[in-house]
Formats: sequence, structure tokens, C-alpha cells
Amino acid sequence: MQFVTPLSGVILAVGLCLGGETSPVSLDAIDELLPVPKRDLVLAGTAPRHDGATTIAQLLDDYAASTSQTIVMSMETRSLVAGLPVGLDRELRIPAGRVTGFVESILALNHLAAIPLSTEEPRVLAIRSLDELVEEGVWGGLFVPADQVEGFAGHPAVPITTVVHVEHADVRQFSSSLRGLMSRSRIMSIQAAAGTRSLVVGGLGRDVARLVRMIGIIDARLGEALARAPESSPESTPEPGPEGGVGSGPGEE
Repeated sequence: MQFVTPLSGVILAVGLCLGGETSPVSLDAIDELLPVPKRDLVLAGTAPRHDGATTIAQLLDDYAASTSQTIVMSMETRSLVAGLPVGLDRELRIPAGRVTGFVESILALNHLAAIPLSTEEPRVLAIRSLDELVEEGVWGGLFVPADQVEGFAGHPAVPITTVVHVEHADVRQFSSSLRGLMSRSRIMSIQAAAGTRSLVVGGLGRDVARLVRMIGIIDARLGEALARAPESSPESTPEPGPEGGVGSGPGEE
């Protein structure tokens, strides 16, 4: 797997598509990336002046132990999660099959990312704060084929990158327009791959999946609109106007 910066995302993603040394992550590998815990987790609730509340650090320790993973964090992030309570108002038991989703949701809520570094022993999972990634200019991302991105819709804390092909839209205009719709623009990236009809999209899995769905819907609607539009003909095409008005040619921009 590979981690990329927004500036190098286009080059790296295209390189991966052309058969680089790193293989794209598929849906079949999801369980290997984030294995299902072997047991339920029980978390203590938060109460005023109560020191028994489960912190995010403790949650990660329990999650790591139940999945045989090793958690790595910077000193800054470790200090941050040690003082952050999970924030539950009562004790909660989480079934094993839902633990990974719960952990990711808590991480995302607290602006943290989970980056799988290994699918072989020893399994290693990096926890990074989004502020830390932004400061370094690296948001990171596992490369995922576009047709597999929907499988990461349930992974709100895992950064991914994908390449989306569009049939009808102008990719440069499309990418510029969509940037205004991204709710997490500081950690998401969308770029037009020069000379192609492709967009390179990166960010957290859930957000990327939503954006890829949006791209597909908009591109399909544009195709339908183009199919309904009457074909231009010499009779229907305005002649160039002498004052460069409505009938001005394409060179009069």
C-alpha cells in the first residue's frame, strides 16, 4: 500500500493504475486491513468528576488486543488520545462485529485517521490526527479502484485515494465545481489528471465514497442532457456578429 500527498496524487495514482509495485486495495482485502475483533468490547460511560470513563487511548488498546494489531502513534497524538474520553453517557457493550465501525466513528468524530500499514504479521495500524497530517502536507491514502470505493463507505476514518473516469464532463471544470461541495475540503483532494478524462479523488473513505457517487450521478445526468439536446446544424448555428455579440465565434472570448 502507498501513501500520497495531494501534489503527487495524480502521478502516483496513474502510476499505480499502470502496474506499479503497489497493488490496489480491493474489497476482498478489507477484512485483512481491519480485522474483526475476537470479542465484544465494554466501555464505561462518562460522568462528572468520574475517572473511570473510557478514553480513546484505552479504546484503541482494547481494539488492538482483540484484533492482534499493534497501534503506532506520534507522541503528540498519543498525548491527545490519552486525555480524550470516548464520551458515552452510560456503559456500552459493542458486539464484536460492530467494534471496528464504532472505533472508526469515534476516531472520525475526534478528527483522527486510521491508516493500516500491514496486512501481515505483525499487523500495524497507525493513528494520526488530521491536524498532524494537514500540517505535514500529507493526508495519505490506500489506493482503491473506483468500482471498489463503495466498500469503504462504512470506513469514516480510513484515508483512501481513487481514480474516477467520467464520460461527459470536462474534468477541469468538474473538479473546480466539486471542490466547493466538499464538506472536508482541508483533508480531501480532487484533481483533474491532465490529458485524460479522469479525476483523482482522495480523503477519508466515507467522504470519498459519497463524492464518487455524486460524480457518477452528475456525469450520467449530463450524458442524458446531451443525448436530448438537438444536434447543431448550419441552419441553427448563429453567424458571427459584427460587434462580437450573441453571434460571436469561439475565438471572441
